[in-house]
Formats: sequence, C-alpha cells, structure tokens
Amino acid sequence: ELEKKQEDHKKWESPVLSATELTVRNSTLTTNATKVLSEPKPKPPPKEKEESKDAATDGNSTPAGDFPEAAALAAKKNRQKWMGLAAAALALPLLAVLGGCGESFGVASPLGLECPIPAWMLGATDPDMYEDPPDD
Repeated sequence: ELEKKQEDHKKWESPVLSATELTVRNSTLTTNATKVLSEPKPKPPPKEKEESKDAATDGNSTPAGDFPEAAALAAKKNRQKWMGLAAAALALPLLAVLGGCGESFGVASPLGLECPIPAWMLGATDPDMYEDPPDD
C-alpha cells in the first residue's frame, strides 16, 4: 500500500516511508533470510549406477550408446558442409578463368571471354594489365 502511494508522490513532497520503517523492514527481511539459509540443504536422491553405459564411452563425456542416430546425423551434416565448401573452393576459380578473369594473372579464357571486372579490382600487379587504373 505504502509503495503505491510512494510511486504517486512527487519528488518534492515528503516521503511516505520513513527511514525507520525502511530499517525495520530491512532487519525483518534479514532475520527471515538468515533463518531460511541456516537450514541444511536437502540431499539429492541417490542415483542408480549403470555400469554398462559407463564402461562403453567413445572418448567423449557422453556414453557411446546414448544417441547413435544423433551422432550419425551430426557427422553426416558436418561432412555435407565440408563437401559444399570444397566444391565452392574448386568451382569458383574455374568459373573465374572460364569467364575471362584469369587474364590479369596470365591465364587466358578458353572460351575467349573478357572479364567484366577491372584488373585493378582483381589485384593484378602488372601495371600494363590495367584497363582502367584507379583514381588516387
């Protein structure tokens, strides 16, 4: 009740809660918290040991027989990700050469195409290869 009244009060008005009331509330809270925290923590129920699963671990912290389907699915996804990255790493330079972007590095396109990207953007170091030199 008093906290709601305090929220509605303006800053220049006298407070609804006095310092002594706050001190009494604080000491009550402290004594109640001390009583609760002084009680011992209850022990957890005993766990049943499964020796067969503890003995068969695959080097990780989880037993080997827990989720074989999940482990196989994760390995398959990881393999697919790496195969996709390897395919992109091999296909990108090949497509660039076929598109004519290898001329600035001394590799001509077998299709006779010209690269639409200026040589200075590709990082060519030979100044004679610049079609449109950058404006500095």
